[in-house]
Amino acid sequence: MTGAPPNVLLLTVDAWRADRLSLYGYGRPTTPVLDRFAANATVCERAFSLGSFTQVACIQLFTSSRPMSYGGYDGGAAGRPDTLFKRFHDAGYRTWGLSTIHWVSPYYGYTEGLDEEIGVFHLNTLVGMAITNLRDTMRVYHEKRISAEDMLSTAVPVIRRLFGNVDDYCDRARENGPAYAADFPDSKVVHDGYDEGKVKRVVARHRAAFEADALAYVHEHLDPFPDANGWMVADWYYSRTPGKLIREAAFRLTNRLLGFVDPRRAALRANRIRLAVDAHAIARKVTRQLHNRDPDRPFFIWAHFKDTHRPYVSGPGRQWYKHTPAYLDALGYARDLDPAAVFRTESPRTEEQWATASALYDAALRSTDEAMGRILDAVEGLGLGDNTVVCICGDHGEEIGEHGDYGHRCMPYEHNVRIPMLFRRGREAGKRIDSLVTALDWAPTIAALAGVDPAPGWEGRPVTSDDAARRDHVLFETFCRGDCIFEHRPLYMSVRTRRHKYIWKEYRDPFDTFSPDGHELYDLDADPGEQDNLYRPDHPVVADLNPVIVARLREIPEISPARIDAAFAPARPQPVAAG
Repeated sequence: MTGAPPNVLLLTVDAWRADRLSLYGYGRPTTPVLDRFAANATVCERAFSLGSFTQVACIQLFTSSRPMSYGGYDGGAAGRPDTLFKRFHDAGYRTWGLSTIHWVSPYYGYTEGLDEEIGVFHLNTLVGMAITNLRDTMRVYHEKRISAEDMLSTAVPVIRRLFGNVDDYCDRARENGPAYAADFPDSKVVHDGYDEGKVKRVVARHRAAFEADALAYVHEHLDPFPDANGWMVADWYYSRTPGKLIREAAFRLTNRLLGFVDPRRAALRANRIRLAVDAHAIARKVTRQLHNRDPDRPFFIWAHFKDTHRPYVSGPGRQWYKHTPAYLDALGYARDLDPAAVFRTESPRTEEQWATASALYDAALRSTDEAMGRILDAVEGLGLGDNTVVCICGDHGEEIGEHGDYGHRCMPYEHNVRIPMLFRRGREAGKRIDSLVTALDWAPTIAALAGVDPAPGWEGRPVTSDDAARRDHVLFETFCRGDCIFEHRPLYMSVRTRRHKYIWKEYRDPFDTFSPDGHELYDLDADPGEQDNLYRPDHPVVADLNPVIVARLREIPEISPARIDAAFAPARPQPVAAG
């Protein structure tokens, strides 16, 4: 490292489970680039996200604060300690971020401190965000557990924010459209061809109806509760440019005809445009940013990859599926596995379908690793390696059938919460640390490596610190996705020690259709796959870890002492029937 402030490069990957990386001992070569990178990196062997989905994971990564603090995770970074972006901006860095996830955006308070923010997520996801923030409120309202007044106290701000967010998105899309078309031509952001003026007129109609009678609007549009493609999305679906509508109609006609001759090829062509920008397009953009950096200021660059999120896609551009066989072959799989299998709406049902999904996930890992390699090569090729801190991390893991699920919901099983986490500073010798570290530690570690003071309120510690080394447990906390209605939803908490995992549920959430009723306890040394539930109320590990959960619950102001006492009250003996 030179005497100048170091540059900072951050790469995060969605749904990136540690045990599927060859870097962490997986039997297939999914990460050859990172395997080499590790020779000069600090590799965290036991790193965890405190929740298993992006909405809660990024709060930890970028504000070093716990998901259930500050009123819960619904508001993203808003009202929390300074983001990592702001901290480095205030330290004099030129900050730049490429977000492919709507949760890390101006709409959730993350972009203060970013000199330039590129948000390449799809318009329709804004409605999906609002649906996520309303789903459980509407459920308890329909169950008559809250009044219309209480429901509207939550729904009104969310819906108003949605209208404003869509207007802002359209303004940004209009301004940035030519640049996005040049950089990301094969993304839905560009390909959908929305006429932003028409979309804004749709929003104006909805806003007027809502402001005239909010309760009537909610009953009309949110009862029954829509999916992500309903609500306003259905209304603006045809708000496209005329040329786009004609081209899309022609494509659908020809592809339908192709389906009679070659159904597999037709299915692949139908999914040629992926929802998220592919890893290789991201690598091109980040590399270009490295070349165009301001030589008078240290840079802070962040980008997020989504190829490993469902559906698992590998390869660049709209013909990505032509590259997938080469990745499968490199990993020892059959080249003729169907890349379109991951676009089925239902979860896999047979062992063969699960195996195909698993193989395609690995191919996405390999493709992402290759794209990251191009960025790392650019750092070296530009002579920046000696004075650049490079940090790479997953936001959460992924389940591919281990407990019956497909994706990442709320359960803190190892495949969902154990994440890769690596740090490299210059040419220092690589090492592996076995401390229990979390996503809370990500921001403080980056700040320490760059010589920047941590923000007030950050809860984590540098991963190489004595505080991290002394940890004997990690505490996970969440609801089962959805919104944070503390009064009407069950709390899900979990404690992981070096040997055990204890999962505590206040009660089972109606949307939790995969985990068993009741609490769970696993001996991770004997049962790393968490299949043999050892829980019993008098188990000594349970007795040791219940106080850890109680202590955390008492820190959350929305949880009353009476509720905590009731949840942990000793079970009353059942009367014995006369006989």
